[in-house]
Amino acid sequence: MGFRTPMELPKDFPPSPEHLLRLIRQRLVLLVNEYGDGSRVPEPEVKGRVNPVARHHHRLIGYSRRSGRREFWQCWTGIADYEFEEINEVGQWLLGVGKVLGAGAKSSFGLGFFDVGPS
Repeated sequence: MGFRTPMELPKDFPPSPEHLLRLIRQRLVLLVNEYGDGSRVPEPEVKGRVNPVARHHHRLIGYSRRSGRREFWQCWTGIADYEFEEINEVGQWLLGVGKVLGAGAKSSFGLGFFDVGPS
């Protein structure tokens, strides 16, 4: 998986498989409830591990009219090798959705986009 735009994470990079799917699901829930019909997004079932291949820390500064200058401290880009021991259909579907919507709450500002490819 290649994280091509910075992803804001409170802890170290890369996120675990469980955490990554939670971030994608969170983003989808925000869109479904705000712009859609409020449907329930099922929970994914996943077990696996992740091996970081490359990672780069970024300190980003953002500006908005409402809140002014904001700094995003824990942002990362890089490459990670995910090995899924178990992943249900919902988890596989969420990975596909994540390629389009990104992961995490700030993807509407261009953060959290990734590519999925063979290892």
